[in-house]
Amino acid sequence: MNERYEAWIENYDSSNLLIIEVDDIDFVESKDDFESIISMIDSKIKSFA
Repeated sequence: MNERYEAWIENYDSSNLLIIEVDDIDFVESKDDFESIISMIDSKIKSFA
């Protein structure tokens, strides 16, 4: 299923997209990782404004 999702998302162009690789982060247990994700999201939102 993951392979199919990755194939689909590579060709997704219906709207803006932010892909966050989460394999090496722990946003549940690590406040720094969580804040890093929030920062990525904020930056992406600001780039659309």
